[in-house]
Amino acid sequence: MSLPVASHLVEISPGIVQWSAYSEYHKVHLTSHTVIRDGVGLIFDPIPLVESAWSGFVRSQPIEWQIVVTNVNHERDSQGWHERLGCSIRLNGGNTLPQWQVFPLQGGAEWENCFFHSESRLAVIGDALVNLTDRQLEILPEKYSEDRRRLREELRILVELDVETVLLAHGNPVTPGASEKIRGLLEKG
Repeated sequence: MSLPVASHLVEISPGIVQWSAYSEYHKVHLTSHTVIRDGVGLIFDPIPLVESAWSGFVRSQPIEWQIVVTNVNHERDSQGWHERLGCSIRLNGGNTLPQWQVFPLQGGAEWENCFFHSESRLAVIGDALVNLTDRQLEILPEKYSEDRRRLREELRILVELDVETVLLAHGNPVTPGASEKIRGLLEKG
């Protein structure tokens, strides 16, 4: 299986960059993000970039990098990024990301975690939520979930944390007012 290559970077807001490409193999857009906070750049679920975008990325960000894989299915091009940047890869986040809280989201993909930066009210998750352009915000479909009912309960943490923005591994960010949008989704039953 070869991964799609993203052609460009999009700045979502200061310190947050997104890139994505459609995967014929997976039949969905694969989305990656970098979040720069407190002098550390976290690269979430990276897919490859074309060389011109890669060059701009590296030149513009002279900081400490870490790669974060949000669940067992999202290693993607982590090894390629590791080789180019020489940074560590966190396969399940652990509980040691400075300035970030890590919450397991059981019931979806194996090892799924929510990464939360309280100061900016920002959360990053892998497969638990999907927000594709041609569809609306939705919980990971049943056929990909280990226990969708449990996942639905686990997602309540995003409401409790009063999250403003959620970055997703498949689709557009949920912003502004992410907690309220997720509350509405969970109340639909």
